[in-house]
Amino acid sequence: MTNSMYKAYSLESVLQNLPPTFSIECAATYRDTLLLGTKQGYLTTFRVTKAHPPNSESPLDVRLHKTFKSFSKKPINELVVVEDHDLLISLSDQTVNVHRISETFPLLRQFKGVTTFACGTQRVKRHNDGSDNVSPSDRNYTVVRLCIAQRRRIQYFYWKHNDSAFIEHPYEHTLPDVPRIMVWSSKEHLIVGFKTSYVLLKANKTGDLRELRTISRQPEPLITRLQDDSYAVLSEKNVHLVNMNGDRIQIEPIIMSELPVSLAYDYPYLMGLSPAGVEVHTINPTLTIQTIQITQTPKPLGLIVWKSGMVFVISTNNVWCLVRASVGDQLSACKDQKQFHLALMLAKLLDASDADKARCKYHLENLLAFDFFAKGQYQKAFKLFEEIRTDPVHVIGLVPSLLKEQYRKMLQYPASVPKLDESQLTTAMTELIVYLSSARRFIKSQECDNVQVGGILEGINAVRPKKLLLQIIDTTMLHLYINVNPNLVAALLSFKDNHCHLEESEALLKEHQKIVERIILYEQKGAHHKALQLLSEQALIPSSPLHGHEHTIAYLQRLSGDHFDLILEYAKWVIDAFPDDGLKIFTEGTCGRELLPRERVLQFLEKESPTLIVRYLEHLILHWHDDNVRFHNLLIHKYREQIIRITNSELNDPSVTSIREKLVDFLRTSNRYTPSIFPQWFLNDKLYLECAIVMGKLGRHQDALTIYIHVLRDLKRAEDYCVEQYLGKKACDRNVFIILLTLYITPAKICLKALDISAPAAESDPPDIMEILNLLDRHVDKLDPLRAIEMLPPEVPLQKLEEFITKLLKEQSIQLSKLRVLNALLLSDNVKAKLLKFNLVKFCVTIDDSKLCDICQRRINRSVFVHTEKGQIVHYACHNKTLSGSESVDN
Repeated sequence: MTNSMYKAYSLESVLQNLPPTFSIECAATYRDTLLLGTKQGYLTTFRVTKAHPPNSESPLDVRLHKTFKSFSKKPINELVVVEDHDLLISLSDQTVNVHRISETFPLLRQFKGVTTFACGTQRVKRHNDGSDNVSPSDRNYTVVRLCIAQRRRIQYFYWKHNDSAFIEHPYEHTLPDVPRIMVWSSKEHLIVGFKTSYVLLKANKTGDLRELRTISRQPEPLITRLQDDSYAVLSEKNVHLVNMNGDRIQIEPIIMSELPVSLAYDYPYLMGLSPAGVEVHTINPTLTIQTIQITQTPKPLGLIVWKSGMVFVISTNNVWCLVRASVGDQLSACKDQKQFHLALMLAKLLDASDADKARCKYHLENLLAFDFFAKGQYQKAFKLFEEIRTDPVHVIGLVPSLLKEQYRKMLQYPASVPKLDESQLTTAMTELIVYLSSARRFIKSQECDNVQVGGILEGINAVRPKKLLLQIIDTTMLHLYINVNPNLVAALLSFKDNHCHLEESEALLKEHQKIVERIILYEQKGAHHKALQLLSEQALIPSSPLHGHEHTIAYLQRLSGDHFDLILEYAKWVIDAFPDDGLKIFTEGTCGRELLPRERVLQFLEKESPTLIVRYLEHLILHWHDDNVRFHNLLIHKYREQIIRITNSELNDPSVTSIREKLVDFLRTSNRYTPSIFPQWFLNDKLYLECAIVMGKLGRHQDALTIYIHVLRDLKRAEDYCVEQYLGKKACDRNVFIILLTLYITPAKICLKALDISAPAAESDPPDIMEILNLLDRHVDKLDPLRAIEMLPPEVPLQKLEEFITKLLKEQSIQLSKLRVLNALLLSDNVKAKLLKFNLVKFCVTIDDSKLCDICQRRINRSVFVHTEKGQIVHYACHNKTLSGSESVDN
C-alpha cells in the first residue's frame, strides 16, 4: 500500500486460488448473495455475511450456496441484478437472458444477437386509487428499462410493476458505430461508449445523438454511475464527471496513475481498478486517498459494489472485498490534514443517532469555516458561520481589536488565530459586517429572551441573553463602520433599536472625533443631558459641525414632555440669545409640542422672556385652538399692556395700530374670554372701540351704541352693530334699532352721563333730521314704526315721513301677501292629508284566529300586518323581506 493520505479500505480475501475449471468472467450481488459467472458458463452463488464473532483473518463469512452448470453453454460475459423485481439479466454468446431469481433461475425472456445491453431502473409514484391502506413503500414502484444493442441497431424494452415480462418500446435506432458500453442516464437518455468516443443518445422517436468526448489510447470505454444522477466517463487516464444530460459538472478531471479497467463508486470515494491495484479518489475535493496494490496473478478484472463500504474485486480465480475502515478513524485523519469537506461527507456514514450526526456536522462545519478564515477566504468563512449559526462572539473574536483583549483571550479556537495585515484586515472587516447584519436579523427574530449558541471548538456551547448578543453585535458593527465605512456610522446609530454599548461607543466616537455621531448615540440611548451639554459647548465653536443654536433647538424639539425640566434647562440660553428662534422649542416640532404643560411654559417665559408670552398665547389659541378661558383673558391683557406700554396713552401712534387690530379682531371672534372683567379696564385705558365690542358681548347695547355714536362718533359702525345684533339669535336684541334711534336724537351729555364715563365728547350738534329719516328708510323692516314715529322730534313735518310710511306700507303688504300664499298652501296640504286619511280608513280589515299571512301561511294574531294593494294581508316582517328581495333582484 503506497501513496496513502490515510487508510480508507482494507483488502480482505473472499475466494482464493479457484481451480482452472472455474474461471470467473463477471459478477453481481443480490442482497447477501454473490453471483459469479464463469468462462465455462456456470453460475455460482455464495452466501456472504459478516463473520460472527469477527474473524481475525477475514471479517466476512463466505459459503458456497449452489452452482448452476447448465446456466449457459458459453462464457457468461455480464450479469445485472434488478432487486426490486427479483430479476437477473445475463449476456452470454450474444444472447441476453432474463431470469427470475429463485432456486432454479427460470428463464423469462431471451434476446439474441446482442453485443451489449444497458439496464436502468426508476422509481415512479403509483397513481392513487383512493385506498388508505397502502404502505409508503407500496406507493412507489420500479420501472425497469432495457436497451439492447444488436451491432449498431438499438432496441428498447420496459418492465413495469404489473407486468410479467419486458414489453418492447415502439422506437428503435441505428448508431454510427457498434457500442462497447451503454448506461441509462435518465428515462430518455443513454450515455453510449464507442471505441473512439462517448455520445449522448436520446431514447425517443428522433434518436438524436450528441458527442460528449473523444477518446484514444485505451482498450475500452468505461462509464459508471455516481450519485445524484451524475456519471464518470473514462478518457485515457482522466475521469470526467457529467450529469444525466451529458454536460460536464466539474472542470478538473480526476487523474488516475494507471489506466483503469473498471470504475466503481462507493460514497464518497471513486475507485479505479488497474493491473497494479485499486486507486481510491474523492471527487470534491479531488484527492488521491489511497492506493491498494494487488500482486496476485492473474490481474483483477472488475469492481462490484455490494453494500456501502464493501466493494468486491474479482479476477479469474480470486475474489477480494474492499472493506471500509472505521469512519471515526477516517474523520480523525481528515481533521488532522484539514480536509474538512471530505470529513463532512464521511460524517454522513457514521453509525450514530441523528443528534450525534448533527453535532459532528456542526463541529466539522465550524472547523471548515475557521480553515477558510485562516486561508484568507473571508467571504466563505463568514457565510458558513452564518449558515450554521456559530456564536457571534467567537466569530467576532477572529478579527483583532474588536473585543477587549482580556475578553478575547477567554475564547478558544482550533488553532492560533492568524495575524492580519492591513489589506486582509479591511477585507475581513467588510465581510464581517455582512455576517453580523444577518446574525442580527436572526437573533432579533428569536422570541425567547435567551439564545443558545455554539462555539467553534467542539463542546463549547452557551446560552446568551438576547439583549447582550445584540449589544455585542451592534457595538462591533460600530467599530467596523468607523474603520471601513465611516459614512454609515450615523445611519447605524440612527436605528431606533440599535443596542450599542453606551460607554464603549462613546469612547470610540471620542477617539475618532465623531461629534455628530455622538449626539445621535446620546439621543438614541436617552442620554439627553450629555447630548445637550455637548451641543451647548459646540454651538460656540465656529469650526464645529454643530456650530450655532439651531442644532440645540432641533434636539429640544424632538424631546417629549417627559423631559420637560431638561427642555427648560437648555432652552434658557437659546431664548436669552435668540428669543424668536427659542420660542420654536415650545411651538414647533414633531414630538408632541401640544402636550407640553402650557402653564409651566408661560411661567418660564414670564421669567426668562416676557416679550414672547403674546406670541406663545397666539400660537396656543390661533393654531392649536386652545379654549382655556385663562389663556384667552391673559392674551387680551397682554395686548392691552403692550398698547399702553408702547403708546403711553397716545392712541394715534402708528406702531400700535397692528396690535389694536389684532385685539379688536380677537375680541370679536373669541367666545372663550370673560367679557365682564374688561369694560372698566378699556374705559380707563381709553380703548373705547374695544370697550364697545366687549359691552356688545355682554348685551349692553345702549352703552355700546353710546360709545359708537357719542365717543367714537362713528354712525356707520353703530348701524352695522345694530344689524349684527338684530340678525342674531337672541330675541332681546330685536330692539337695537329703537335704542340706536333714541341715542341718535338724545344729546351726548345726557347719554354719557347715563353711561357714567369720563370720556371727552364734543358738543353735540342738533339731530340731523335727514340722517334720521334715511336711517328709518334703510331699516323700515327692523323697527316698530309706531314707536319710531313717536320718538321723532316734534319739529319733524309729517310730509317728511311720506317716503318712510310708503315704504313701510309696501313692506307690510308684501309680508301680508306672503302670509296669505303660505296660508293657502297649508290649507291645501291639510285637505290632501284628510283625503288620504279618509281613503286609508274606509277599508275595514277583520283579523281573527283563522286569518293567515298570505306569504308565510302563519296566523296573524296580534302581529303587525300590512294590507297590500292587491288586497293581501301579510305580516309586516314578511312584507319587508319581500320588498328587499325584489330590490336585490332589480339591482
